[in-house]
Amino acid sequence: MGNGIGKIGKTLLASLVMLLASTFFVYQASGAVGVKADDWAKYTINVTLDLPEGFPTTGFEELEDVEWAKVNVETVSGNTITGKSVVHYKNGTEDEEDFSGEVGTSAVMFIVEANLTEGDSIPLLFGPTGTLTINGTESRNYAGASREVNYVRISTSEDNVTADLDAYWDKLTGVLCEMSMSYSGEDEGESYSMSMKMTETNVWEAAPGFLGLDWWVWMVIIGVIVVVVGGAFVVMRRR
Repeated sequence: MGNGIGKIGKTLLASLVMLLASTFFVYQASGAVGVKADDWAKYTINVTLDLPEGFPTTGFEELEDVEWAKVNVETVSGNTITGKSVVHYKNGTEDEEDFSGEVGTSAVMFIVEANLTEGDSIPLLFGPTGTLTINGTESRNYAGASREVNYVRISTSEDNVTADLDAYWDKLTGVLCEMSMSYSGEDEGESYSMSMKMTETNVWEAAPGFLGLDWWVWMVIIGVIVVVVGGAFVVMRRR
């Protein structure tokens, strides 16, 4: 299936550059690494395509065969991270690829600098010189826990083409939590979208049980509800 996450990453970058006029970005490293050796994160990847017959290939076709991807950190030295990424395809095959680079560069595209805040500048990786800024921080649920995440949301509409990009990074660690993009063109009637979301990780612990409560707590709650409802029913019958 090719070169694993390197191929997937290049496809993602090329497609996002094409669709969003070079607005997929990472910023230059400044050394604030929020991960450690043996950290890992797993993501589901979903792609939908609606292309007219004879429409040129988009680069997203290859991503349709991917079921999930996993990123494993092996070493952290200063602001340099090394690790291995795994891409699992729907037919059960997998590709692995080693990566190494400074935090916040395309070599480690799933991990950015930790503890960024609203208004921090993020230089563009591709396209014209310029910067973007983090739009804000909010709480979202990933891999079984509520996390504070930094987000960037981009929406463009020009020449009958509409494109959107949302991306979220865990504030404390800089790990990518979710990225989604969509594109539609009115002239040719084409549309496609991609979503990538973290489902499992050991970087943080999932909250126990449903809605963060252990199973025995729910048993107590259910028991109390049963007693209260049962008592109310008996009182109503006596009346």
